[in-house]
Amino acid sequence: MEGTPIKNIEYVIQSTLNRVKGQTAEIPRLEQIAIEWMSEVVRGTTSFPCLKVLHSAVNSVGQVPLPSDFLRYTKIAIDYGGRLWALGFDNNISIPTTMEISSELSNTNESNPSTGVFFMDHSWNGRYFPALFAAGGGFNQAYYRIDPTNTFIQFTSGVANNKIVLEYLSTGADVNAQTLVPHYYIEPMRNYIIWQLAEFEPQKYPVNSQNRERIYTESMAEAGMAQGNTIDELLDAFYSAPGLKLR
Repeated sequence: MEGTPIKNIEYVIQSTLNRVKGQTAEIPRLEQIAIEWMSEVVRGTTSFPCLKVLHSAVNSVGQVPLPSDFLRYTKIAIDYGGRLWALGFDNNISIPTTMEISSELSNTNESNPSTGVFFMDHSWNGRYFPALFAAGGGFNQAYYRIDPTNTFIQFTSGVANNKIVLEYLSTGADVNAQTLVPHYYIEPMRNYIIWQLAEFEPQKYPVNSQNRERIYTESMAEAGMAQGNTIDELLDAFYSAPGLKLR
């Protein structure tokens, strides 16, 4: 479905809590339920990429290894002078690894730190970053290129040992709260969580668990149809959803 926004697990959890009038304190437990569902029930039917943030440092030869689950980057910034500076996103830039540039930062006083980009909220080494900001404009120190074949980012000279922050699209090798949920799985995930709440906490969530299981199963059948399954799979989904049996 072209133009359909893709949400992540975190979004679906918030949406589910709103529907059942749940408490925010339940978010970690519900996220775990959703992650288990994605990993155990849905895994293998499609891929689930997600956005991640990496904190690293430029080594002595001006390189930063790319993470093993890297697909492409969305933001990149470098720590220079105690401030994060957003770098350009031109994939066509190709800088020779032997290129030398001045080690001085040019025109930093002319840059406007009120303009720039925010990285997605994330945790790194036990620290939570709710709104990491990188200033934009006026920084021409760190030219770079992405080398996906050799899996590293190559910087020009002058920034060795500097910290970099990279926001990137992951292959989804692991499932977490930032894992993207295809539009046809949003409703089944919500229904599954509500079913589990009704099943294991009937006093707190007094809804009929059998009805919730049926609603969940039907929504899974609809998700299967939305993916363009074979006619046999569609028939199986149709008859299994309402609890019918083929004779």
